[in-house]
Amino acid sequence: MAAGKNKLVRFTRLYFGGYDLSGDQRTFGELVNSFDPVDMTGEKDAVENFLSSKRRKVGVKGYQALLNNAAAGAHTILKNAPQTGIVSVYLGGGDVPTVGDMAYILPAVQLADTTEFNTGVGALSTDFEMNAAQMSSLVDTPIARVLMPKTALTITTTGTSVDGVAGTTLGGRANLHVFVSSGGTWAFTLEHSTNDSTWATLLTFAATGNSVIAEHKTVSGTVNRYTRLLATRTSGTCTVACAFARN
Repeated sequence: MAAGKNKLVRFTRLYFGGYDLSGDQRTFGELVNSFDPVDMTGEKDAVENFLSSKRRKVGVKGYQALLNNAAAGAHTILKNAPQTGIVSVYLGGGDVPTVGDMAYILPAVQLADTTEFNTGVGALSTDFEMNAAQMSSLVDTPIARVLMPKTALTITTTGTSVDGVAGTTLGGRANLHVFVSSGGTWAFTLEHSTNDSTWATLLTFAATGNSVIAEHKTVSGTVNRYTRLLATRTSGTCTVACAFARN
């Protein structure tokens, strides 16, 4: 690989459920976000132009990664594919993903893979296809912003705020991944603010940080300009990541 090339993929991270499947190296074919017209072959032009129904296409296509044998026990979830889980792709650009970077999140996908493992390395080649049963009116574009990159938490932590430029009124959704847990108790709350000073609760995850898990949460109505993640500790430690998308 030439110096300075392929930096987007180099720093991109992919999380599936409570597993980090980024691997030591990775590449993507496509992050799909499009509409396909409904096939109306044989209909008159007037009929086709009148009907606005579209088929939504989202999903991760052509993902390949080299997973080392310490990569969060990935073999556990991959060996009995297909599996269903929440997927988040963090696009780090020129460095490891951080707060405010772009992300691509889906509520649940079917993992169909052809995976080979040996004692030291696993070669994963797969598509992550949307599970239609997980769609709702509050799941629109998969394009999101990172509220918390993958972070080891030992104390109550207030995430850095993300400026959405303006408030919105159509709700949104968030993906939370808990990768490591000591079995303690945490509360994960997404907050929003009009002025980056006074904060109110936007949504609260059910996950308590006491186990490895991933959760997709939706919210309707107004989302103020600024958003952030608040992780409140009662006991224990955990490692989490969170991203939020506005509709």
